[in-house]
Amino acid sequence: TFGDLREIPCYNANLSAQQYNALCGNWTGMGGSHAPNFATGADALAYIASLNGQIADGSIIDYMAPARSLKRNVEGGPRKYATKYQNMTFSVGLRGNINDDWRYDVSYQTSEVDYLEETQNDMSITKLLRAVNVVNVNGVPTCVSVLDGTDANCIPYNLFSGGLPGDGGIQAIWDSNPEMQTYIATPSFILGDSSETIFQAYLEGDTGLSLPGAPGSISAVFGIESRELESDYRPDVASQIPDGTGAGGPAVALAGGYDVDEYFLELGIPVTDSLNLEAGARFADFSTNNDTDAFKLGAFWQINDQVSLRGTFQTASRHGSITELYRGQGSNLTDLDPDPCGTDPETGIGPSATQEQCANTGLPAALYGSDLKSPADQYNILEGGNPNLVPEESESLTFGIVWSPEAVPGLTITLDYFDIEITDGIGTIPAATTLKRCLETGNPVFCNLIERDPIAGTLWVSPGQIITTNTNVSEQSLTGYDIIFSYPFETPLGVVDLKGISTITDSDTLIVIPGAAELECAGYYGAACGKNPTPEFAGNYSASLTRGDFDYVLGLRYLGETDDLGSTAIDFEAKTYLDFTVSYQYSDHLRFSLGASNIFDEDPVYTSGAGTAPGNGNTFPGYFDALGTYIFLNAKFEL
Repeated sequence: TFGDLREIPCYNANLSAQQYNALCGNWTGMGGSHAPNFATGADALAYIASLNGQIADGSIIDYMAPARSLKRNVEGGPRKYATKYQNMTFSVGLRGNINDDWRYDVSYQTSEVDYLEETQNDMSITKLLRAVNVVNVNGVPTCVSVLDGTDANCIPYNLFSGGLPGDGGIQAIWDSNPEMQTYIATPSFILGDSSETIFQAYLEGDTGLSLPGAPGSISAVFGIESRELESDYRPDVASQIPDGTGAGGPAVALAGGYDVDEYFLELGIPVTDSLNLEAGARFADFSTNNDTDAFKLGAFWQINDQVSLRGTFQTASRHGSITELYRGQGSNLTDLDPDPCGTDPETGIGPSATQEQCANTGLPAALYGSDLKSPADQYNILEGGNPNLVPEESESLTFGIVWSPEAVPGLTITLDYFDIEITDGIGTIPAATTLKRCLETGNPVFCNLIERDPIAGTLWVSPGQIITTNTNVSEQSLTGYDIIFSYPFETPLGVVDLKGISTITDSDTLIVIPGAAELECAGYYGAACGKNPTPEFAGNYSASLTRGDFDYVLGLRYLGETDDLGSTAIDFEAKTYLDFTVSYQYSDHLRFSLGASNIFDEDPVYTSGAGTAPGNGNTFPGYFDALGTYIFLNAKFEL
């Protein structure tokens, strides 16, 4: 029930005398007799109406006892989720020569993705509340919603019986009456679709212009690209409320889109026989009025037949996505350390923050040091899009050396250094950061984002929450090295090709909010570094053999270790995955592939800190191979 069951009627037919006294008998002003028995349903409804009248005239305070049930529905089986994607893409293009110097290329592409998500076997909050609102009619526990015609299918839920097999409690009810689970568990659905249309046209050729003394003329590419993007995300009513006890937060509808016209130019400029320059510019006109531009300047110097140097400096802008801009705002869950203003009921450890600091977060003095801890260590946040976002800006510098040793024909080794800086990063202020900065500084910029429950002072009982909607806030700097090699060679069995790329992340610093200290995230995950681990070393390597119409590819993926900066302090060990694929070229137009990823079924690393997205199942499916070995078969047809 995950705490969504918050009140129990004192007349509940399934309450024992002891339970009644604990929930109702010891409360001043609490009305309702213990499990009264009525001759008819009309008598029961008249009794409830009389209780409502007593509330109205002030005779009693209430007859619904405040009680938060945190029971899991283990008897009813696990929740199940099914996700389906259906993709359609159509593209057409035309290219040709205008003359000996100039060529044209025109293309059009449209694509659409349909999405379906179904949740099964999750308990309905609405039906759960009806199933515990039960009275005795001639000794038979009966739902009030059946008597008043609200829900003729309601089945009483005896929350107060034991749950072990054979004890006559909840487990026995489930085993003998599967209709109970059928009633309590209501499926929910989310439909969605997204579409993108792209038109592109460009010319490339020889300008006939050259620098003095240059061995050739300047080449150019210039053109236009027009894109239209739309997205629609349609949760059903049960998902939007949300009505599922395990939903975490409402699924918020999304509908939006934008279009953009882009104009680009690239130049290849020979300087000498061994030195070439390249330059480029791109200008984008968005329908959101957030126009962007990007520029590039690079050089390539062939020192000799074996060694070359290259370098590029470029600026870029990233416009917000449809989701970042237009996603509706709604509640969800985030993982936090225990509330620093409360006492942990499990350990008895008191607040780590002072009463004055906690007052900054909106906590009344009377609730300081009370039990504010979420049993699941998950707290409410308000998240969603922001149509006022401005584009991210970035500058990047790369330079490297390319070595093709004469002694090993075919071998090429490249070492590149990269330095990337991002400003006005689109993201959110993490809830943990907001809470920490409010406690430390009392700054309204942070404290106004914290809304405590006005009665209990908690951040995990609605309407308590921390606001984490999208904003332009962060700065990030990333430096490191890419080492790339390629070595194709002939053997009696066929052509062997060895390839690989190793990425060494030297530094990944993050400034979450302006004025905050830099946080090093290389080799870490968790806390303000987020749930996307950044190993200091990662690699992707392959060995392929081409023999006739067959290709055999053995791949190796390596993820270096990362340390947890969060409260769970569960570090991730290094992981190595092996993949294998066999492909057969049946004809010029048809190709078949059969393969397996993670062929040794390597388990992911699990952590209780994974929480909600991108965490799932106590791990990170987007980082680790969470489902083990994945076998695939596909066919590719080309006209």
